[in-house]
Parts: sequence; C-alpha cells; structure tokens
Amino acid sequence: MADHDGLADCSISLRLRSVADLAEARHTLAHELESARIEPGAVDDLVLACSELFTNALEAAEPGTDVSAVVSVAADPRAEVGRRVTVEVVNIGDPLPGRLEVDGASQIGPNRSRGRGLVLAAQMGDLVLEGLIGGTRARFERRVHLAT
Repeated sequence: MADHDGLADCSISLRLRSVADLAEARHTLAHELESARIEPGAVDDLVLACSELFTNALEAAEPGTDVSAVVSVAADPRAEVGRRVTVEVVNIGDPLPGRLEVDGASQIGPNRSRGRGLVLAAQMGDLVLEGLIGGTRARFERRVHLAT
C-alpha cells in the first residue's frame, strides 16, 4: 500500500551463516535501498552500519548457527516526507559479548584494531542492544530522505 510519498513499505530478510556471506548481503541491501529511492549518501551509511552489525553478530554467534536480519523501510509517521529504516539483527550465542558501552567511544584508542563497529553504527542512527536468552538482538533505526 502506498503512503503519502507514493511509495509502498518494503522489508528485506537476510540470513548469514559466515563472513563469506557479507559481500552478497551488502550488495542485496544496497540494491533494495536504492530501489526504495533512499538518497545515495544514506544508502552508503545504512549499508556500512548494517555491515558492522552483521559482522558483530556473526563473530558472536554460536558456530553453525545463522544470523538473521530484517531491514524495513516504511513511511515515517512523524514526518511529512522521508522514510524510517529499521534494522533488526538477531544471533544465537553469548548474550552481549564484550559488553562495550556503545557510547564509550573514549574507550576505543587509536591502537585498537577491533571494537569500533557498534560505536560507528550508534553514531549513524539509534541503536539498542538487547540480551536475549541465548543470544542478542540489535535494533537500529534511522530517518532518511528520498533521492531527488
């Protein structure tokens, strides 16, 4: 069903088994976001944030289990124009491994080669991490504009 901007809502479901699946997931996500007429700069940011969330979930997942992700693009009821992109990534494994505070960017020094993904995603949108029984859910939201 089309809304005030003439676009229908859409949802993209992805399953990742290993980091080898990341390139295809990024390509699929970029294509679907472009098809939803999201502005190019926002597409790049969203693909980067999702890639970080996917990678984090895969690294923390129990071996042999899939990481599931659902990316939804819908009208933003609080705005006359634009869309709200919501990403949910769920894995099975240690709930909230590492437990680095997302707003703890000061804990990440220049000599650290890891641990920046969640901080980066949180800087690009609203990020909530939820420990589940036997896993973790990451929920990311961002308001975006449509391409002109």
